[in-house]
Amino acid sequence: ITLEGSNATEVWDPEHKNDDSDGTAQHIGADQKLIIKMALLGPEAKPGELNVLQVEAMGLKGPIKTPIALLEMGKTAQIILDLSFPDPPVTFTLVKGSGPVHIVGHNLLGT
Repeated sequence: ITLEGSNATEVWDPEHKNDDSDGTAQHIGADQKLIIKMALLGPEAKPGELNVLQVEAMGLKGPIKTPIALLEMGKTAQIILDLSFPDPPVTFTLVKGSGPVHIVGHNLLGT
């Protein structure tokens, strides 16, 4: 996933048949879990600009919205994460900065 531009947003929700921007369907029809391993700035990121990556997901008592990465070119251009999201939807938003912020992870099937 790449987030670029102010308030760029991406939603992971394999339970609903959503078409990606390239027209391919996300729905696979199996239990799935999203694992996020890393967030990093692209080389085009502006030096000195703070980029804040936020996630919104379901918790035990309702939706949770929290920052997961604060990235700045020249200081912290990447961060290792070990996040697991068993319940869709999961929404990633670039709440500050213009990116690009790349989110690296994988979709675990059959969990």
